[in-house]
Amino acid sequence: MEGPAQGTQFHVTYFASDSLVRRSEIDSILKVIDLSMSIYRKDSKISLFNQDSVMQIEMDKHMAHVIAASFRYNKLSKGQFDITIAPLVNLWGFGIKKARLLRIRQQFMPPSNL
Repeated sequence: MEGPAQGTQFHVTYFASDSLVRRSEIDSILKVIDLSMSIYRKDSKISLFNQDSVMQIEMDKHMAHVIAASFRYNKLSKGQFDITIAPLVNLWGFGIKKARLLRIRQQFMPPSNL
């Protein structure tokens, strides 16, 4: 089975001689995750969390698990792991502020001779 999820595609391969997984079951799980942590949905928990105007948010269990794990890995790595990757995502050109950063990159990077 395959289809869209989280702004990309998923592909599920499984083997079970005693059961059948329906596409609707996978879709329902992915929808819950999308509503929690998809940066491609303006109504997801993570999108609300990332808004400057939002001062607090009630996390669901999926988001709480990811946030708790990020704190754990930040501590284990002595700060090398940082969940706040927005500056990098924007710099790479697929974040929310990609257009502005693309103009900045074009201003300071020499044109390619390809």
